[in-house]
Amino acid sequence: MSLRTLTLTIDPDVTLLINSKFSCDEYFCSIDGESSRLNLQTTLQRTFGQSVNTSDSALITKHNFLRNFCYHCQHGSRVTFQQRLESNSSQCPYFWAHQKDYCGPTKTITILGEDMSRVEKFKNWAVQQDPKTLGTSLSVNNFTDIIALTVWRSARPDASSLEVNRGEFSYMCYCTSSQKFGMQCDGYTSFLIPFRYLVDPFIVLFSRIITAAFMIYFVYIPLLVHDFKKQYRTKGFVKFVFNHLLDLKTSAILYMIIGMLIGGFDEIITLIIDDNYGGQKYYTIFTGIQCIFTGMSFGTLLVLWINLVDNANNMVAQKRLSMKCKIILVLCYIMVVFTVIALIVVFSLVEHHRFVAFVLDTMMSGSLAFLFTIFSIGFTIYGTRMYKVISSTSNIKPWKLKFIKFMMAAVLVFLVFSLWLVVVSVQTVTGNLLGLFITLFVLHICSWIMTVMSFVISFLLFDKEKFLAAQTYLHLFKRKKALNNQELGYKLLTEDGL
Repeated sequence: MSLRTLTLTIDPDVTLLINSKFSCDEYFCSIDGESSRLNLQTTLQRTFGQSVNTSDSALITKHNFLRNFCYHCQHGSRVTFQQRLESNSSQCPYFWAHQKDYCGPTKTITILGEDMSRVEKFKNWAVQQDPKTLGTSLSVNNFTDIIALTVWRSARPDASSLEVNRGEFSYMCYCTSSQKFGMQCDGYTSFLIPFRYLVDPFIVLFSRIITAAFMIYFVYIPLLVHDFKKQYRTKGFVKFVFNHLLDLKTSAILYMIIGMLIGGFDEIITLIIDDNYGGQKYYTIFTGIQCIFTGMSFGTLLVLWINLVDNANNMVAQKRLSMKCKIILVLCYIMVVFTVIALIVVFSLVEHHRFVAFVLDTMMSGSLAFLFTIFSIGFTIYGTRMYKVISSTSNIKPWKLKFIKFMMAAVLVFLVFSLWLVVVSVQTVTGNLLGLFITLFVLHICSWIMTVMSFVISFLLFDKEKFLAAQTYLHLFKRKKALNNQELGYKLLTEDGL
């Protein structure tokens, strides 16, 4: 793709500019004191017609379009114009200059976007450096302010290098080798960013479906069959369903499965929503809901452990929850409902996508880091107390007990997850402080940690005897159904006289 072909794709007015008498030197390098707004309006009206839009946003768009045209397109004075900028950019005070190799050492095209939102950080820095000249109310949405900032910037030959050093990617780069747009022409643009948004969502979505299927087959179905065999014939279908869903082990695995499936929606959102902050907003909500269900799953298990220890200490052989455990469980569910309502309210009332993502990320990260730290403490305390109860009647080693292995794995994963949520909070508050890689994959790493959590909880709840019994029962059920179908078919054939 040639430079001219690319520019023609961006704006059809290029042909009109090439055929007109428009002078880049006169427009960007004139220092005769003429008003920049009047200069631009006059140029636009002379080149594009008298009906051109003169609002701030339209003027900024056209101004940046002319900037990109003059620097990249094959017009008559392109070479001399570029040489003038490279020798002394202050000769052209209305031109927002950039380093020649800003986008990368290979052949690239550096484009200033239609709006100036990308230069917000530079504007804030400039106002701090020279508030007397620029004032304190400079806006990137006001054309006159943008011109004033551009003129101030042209007097600083180090302005562009300062942007790069501070990680302010104020331009859009077109990488001719890979034919992709990006912040810079590097491995992120050519591989990591396309991988993150085009390939990785399918990988994560597929892994979540597989993980949910694994938990259903190896953990939930054996629990379901066990309860069905035990309660269905004696208590009836309705009471069986009610008791089955209220069982803490069943609730724990169901919460984890539901969370894993809901989390799959964030990958679908990534694929179908093109708007970065719109997609981020929905992605954050679904990831937050997945975290909530994961927390409910482990919270339910912790309540089960508390109940077991209390019953053992009180010498009570009953499966019903103590009043203390019921209160803890109800409070956990109230907190979950409150969190979901808070997410919905913030999502509904806040208009700006960036702010929504910021609020949700910070709120979710902080609360979940605290919650899983509490889980770490709770499972450690009650796991130790459970072992003391067992060791009082047996000399079994702790590492041979399944719940001790679960406790150690769960606490390790909880602490890693809590630390990573702190990283999420820091990255959300500071922007790009921890690097682009963290920005790209920060929430995905949270999802992978929760996938590890699902296998940890599956390890604890998997019962080999119940699994084999369920396989046998389902096999016999299929055989019985097949025999019944054969008998029915034989009966129908007999009745028809065959």
